[in-house]
Amino acid sequence: MMERFNAVKAMNLLVLALNNENAQVRWSVVVPDEATDEDLLTISQDDDLMNEVTEDFIRIMSAYGWEGFCLGDGLFPAEFNEPPIHYYPKEE
Repeated sequence: MMERFNAVKAMNLLVLALNNENAQVRWSVVVPDEATDEDLLTISQDDDLMNEVTEDFIRIMSAYGWEGFCLGDGLFPAEFNEPPIHYYPKEE
């Protein structure tokens, strides 16, 4: 179960670091704003919630991951200048 908790926590950190507010707003539909470890543990223990969060993470990263990450005081751009081929349609 700890593996699943760590996966949800990592997904949450990555989405919150994305350089796109739309991604974060979409994420807040499945993961509460300012989610606590208890919130993330609850998600990791529920198969349906875990599947929903994982699917949404994949969609969000496919749509917005190429824009880079804001970590600390800097923006860390993706390695390429154009978006990759999306596995899911990008939501505008």
